[in-house]
Amino acid sequence: HPDIAQMLNKLSDAIYRKNASEAESLCRESLALSSRLLGEDHADTNWACVKLAYVLMSQKKYAEADEYLKIVLSKEGAGLPENHLVISSSYVL
Repeated sequence: HPDIAQMLNKLSDAIYRKNASEAESLCRESLALSSRLLGEDHADTNWACVKLAYVLMSQKKYAEADEYLKIVLSKEGAGLPENHLVISSSYVL
């Protein structure tokens, strides 16, 4: 159910400060569920992708985070202003 994917995403926020690797696992699960249940282009799926990227960045996994941000940008980037957080973050990576 799509609500489970959102709950996993929220749970990852709570866990993130104490255990980034566990938060990463929850973000990956949330992204997989969102992709399967809502589709690759759904806003919740894109948000799950962004959250995973930020968790990866916090663990210094920059190359992998960059891949996920580029996925989001390829879907939504045309509609975002250049100073949007997602676009700005992709330039830093």
